[in-house]
Amino acid sequence: MLNRLPTRAGARQWTQQAFAGLDRRPAAPPGAVTQMENCSCAAYPALTTRPPRTVLRALHGTPHGLCAVGRGLLSAEGTQLYFNDAPVPGELTDTDKRFAVLGRRVLIFPDKLLFDAGGAELSPLEASVTLSCTVADGSYAGAPAEGNTLRALDAAFDWAQHFAVGDAVTVSGASAPENNKTAVVREVSGRELRFSEHCFTPGAQTETLTVSRTVPDLTHLCVCDNRVWGCRGDSIFCSKLGDPFNWNVFDGLSTDAWSVESGTAGDFTGCAAFLGSPVFFKEARVFKVYGSRPGNYELTAGASQGLLRGAHGTLCAAGEALYYLSPAGFVRFGGGFPAPVDAPLHARYTGGAAAGDGRRYFVFAERADGARENLVYDPQRDAWQCADALPVRFACCVGGTVTVQTDDALLALGAGEEDFTASVTVGGLGAELFHSGYPARLWLALENAAPVTVSVAYDGGAFTSVGTLSPLPAAAPRALALPTRRHHRMAVRLSGAAPWTLHALGFETRAGNANRR
Repeated sequence: MLNRLPTRAGARQWTQQAFAGLDRRPAAPPGAVTQMENCSCAAYPALTTRPPRTVLRALHGTPHGLCAVGRGLLSAEGTQLYFNDAPVPGELTDTDKRFAVLGRRVLIFPDKLLFDAGGAELSPLEASVTLSCTVADGSYAGAPAEGNTLRALDAAFDWAQHFAVGDAVTVSGASAPENNKTAVVREVSGRELRFSEHCFTPGAQTETLTVSRTVPDLTHLCVCDNRVWGCRGDSIFCSKLGDPFNWNVFDGLSTDAWSVESGTAGDFTGCAAFLGSPVFFKEARVFKVYGSRPGNYELTAGASQGLLRGAHGTLCAAGEALYYLSPAGFVRFGGGFPAPVDAPLHARYTGGAAAGDGRRYFVFAERADGARENLVYDPQRDAWQCADALPVRFACCVGGTVTVQTDDALLALGAGEEDFTASVTVGGLGAELFHSGYPARLWLALENAAPVTVSVAYDGGAFTSVGTLSPLPAAAPRALALPTRRHHRMAVRLSGAAPWTLHALGFETRAGNANRR
């Protein structure tokens, strides 16, 4: 905190030495930051410019999504997947992606692919094979078993190339209707695929069967308690424990898959793991799944302030809470009822992309009027900060650094040698002073590495420059003369090349005729 700014004898003074976040409301208090571009509250109570950004590289195709895998970065660009900038063998569809990280494995939807960071390779989650085979008696656990085997006619065929023990597969194309079913594979031995005894009705004829392992078409997904959870329409699904390949295993065990319908209006708009439970959102409802295993899972509906349709990219955890864009604006969800946090922004938003660095909520928001705003919410200060209109498509946090995909580049926030300008407007000033006096001087305690222009505006009028402050490495108070004119309120704007830090701002007024208002 600086000492009181200098004042001439007989003059009155107003001083501000703490600058909170952005507040664009018409009734914002005197001294509020009513406009902010490329500034930050990280140095509170001082106001400073945001950290620079680093361009990591140009994109190789249309941006389709980012995902952090440990300290590695997975980037979907066009039809290619990149892991730590190296292309991953295989091809993707040219669509936006949803990711879910299960250990070192990443599920990629809607492609239904699995990326293994250990081998840096892609593999399909689903499997299907159509072939000639017979439904026959066989063996199980070394003992004879009736009606449990699908035997391929091709002696060289190996079921292990397609399925594994524990897979739930769907058999179709059988002439006997009772043989068209979903069952769990118990043993795999060369050309024989074995199930529980009496699973099938054996037949003498050869049939062309299709055997497949399927995964639901999920629109949103997350990972919680070693299971992958997802939703589509009004349905919720979870995979078998630790097995993202199987979603149809129902053996009555604690490791089974599970699914349920909420029975409420509307489709699910997003999901996330929070406080040890999967949380699902509709526009008008928030749902939680309680329980430790499929036998006691229970879906409960709670808060009514859900996630706006099409705004799933804004759903993100930061500072021990979930933040997202609801139909009424940005809210904070701590497990009970969502609380609005965006009143100071005084704007309506329709979507965006978000990431959290563990403490702050970074949201690259799309406004209803088509404009874009890169915002940061700091829960510790309960303050919003505004950067610029960088067109960010996707964002994630890797090793504490927020990384984003723009239309044509991959950027890291918080470090680098970027050249940019920043500006801030402090508004609503002087109502308590200027009714009986006239502003004479403006005092500023500013650290700046490049010239900073200072402008003022009276009663909502246009800004007029009152001077330029030369570079100064310390926050020594400097004065600028102000035009004397009748007014009720005044705003001050600072703009210039970063970096600079505003420590204090104050006015000095001189006596005037109290009747001249």
